[in-house]
Amino acid sequence: MAKPKDPDGQDKNTSIEEAVRSLERVISALEDSDIPLNSALSKFEEGIGLSRKAQETLSDAEQRVNQLTASGSDSAGPVRRSSNEG
Repeated sequence: MAKPKDPDGQDKNTSIEEAVRSLERVISALEDSDIPLNSALSKFEEGIGLSRKAQETLSDAEQRVNQLTASGSDSAGPVRRSSNEG
C-alpha cells in the first residue's frame, strides 16, 4: 500500500529528522558539479518540499509549546522536577 503524500509530494509520515537527513542528501547531490541540469532541478524541487515539510513540523511544534506554556492556562498544570533531577 502506498504511503500518503502531502501536496509537495513528501511522505506525510516523514519525521523532522528524516526530512533533515533527506535534505542533507539532496544538498550533497546538488553540490556535485557533474549533475545534469534536469537532475539538479528535480533535486532542488525535492529539497524545497522537504524544507517546507520541516518548517511546517517546526511551526506546529512551536504552536504546541506556546499553547502549553500560555499564561493562565490551567490545563497543562505546573511543570515539576522529579527528586532525581539536579
